[in-house]
Amino acid sequence: EEAGLLLRSRDPADLRVVRIQLTGRGREELESLRLRRREERERAEEILSPGEKEAFILAAVKLIAFLEEES
Repeated sequence: EEAGLLLRSRDPADLRVVRIQLTGRGREELESLRLRRREERERAEEILSPGEKEAFILAAVKLIAFLEEES
């Protein structure tokens, strides 16, 4: 809120509720973060060959299945 990214307001129907919304600056900052994240993901994907990507995904699926069984 202090950075000008969010606005807080009370819900007039229920004063226990605090509504939070992005300001215009907050929306711009969020979009900038999303763009940087997408660019970083794309760069990270470029370092693996298609076969390496497939092997990574298969290993991740196997690990997730194992962890879910253990929980």
